[in-house]
Amino acid sequence: MNYKYILFEIKAGIASIILNRTERLNALTVPMVEEILSALDQCRDDSSVRVVVISGAGRAFCAGADVEVDKDKDPSEITGEIIRVLNKTVLKIRTIEKPVIASTRGFTSGAAVSIVLACDLAISSENCKFNLAFIKIGLTPDAGASYFLPQLIGLKKTSMLFFTGDMISAKQAENFGFVNKLVPDEKLEEETNELASRMAAGPTLAIGRTKKLMNDSYNNSLEQHLESEFETQMLSSRTQDKIEGIQAFMEKRPPKFQGK
Repeated sequence: MNYKYILFEIKAGIASIILNRTERLNALTVPMVEEILSALDQCRDDSSVRVVVISGAGRAFCAGADVEVDKDKDPSEITGEIIRVLNKTVLKIRTIEKPVIASTRGFTSGAAVSIVLACDLAISSENCKFNLAFIKIGLTPDAGASYFLPQLIGLKKTSMLFFTGDMISAKQAENFGFVNKLVPDEKLEEETNELASRMAAGPTLAIGRTKKLMNDSYNNSLEQHLESEFETQMLSSRTQDKIEGIQAFMEKRPPKFQGK
């Protein structure tokens, strides 16, 4: 499928979704987010895809929603349209049973931060700046930011970020825990590919089931969750990857998982 606003490639088990509106710092429009959704659906359905990487072309990851894309519409109407499709995107990232990695550089603002928070892992260049300044233009958080951040860093730290709208450095983001690793800007693609390759070489079904267990943990009682873990463990124990993992352990060699 040909895309206009993103670049999409599948290579060696790694699906790359690259936001590509560089003239607008990759700011999000409805057609652009619909393309991201379509690419994620393809990643979900393609068994050759073992890991998904979301990044931005040019000097920024994403400047958030682009409310200036249509001068004939009220900005609030445009915002509402984008948020509706963004919500579907965030849900897709969380429910696809494959690891999703955010790779960020430069400016990452608004709903783009929500996308990073929704991803399973995040790697960032040291020059990246994260902007959650909804409050500075009289808005409230969107696309899951107020869901993910309190769970990740607690109410007090989240309140400070949302109520002040202060810019967050890459180092602060790492300290808060929504970036896993910082790297020099010139090393971002290399380090991202190394992490993605490691995930692509892993037991994809087990990783996806582990992701679902973590998602479900927010709503399950302990009793429910223990039962879910049991059922998932039984399913995983019948996979080819489990057999290979045990065999590799016995033979004292690295396992060669196939994601099956």
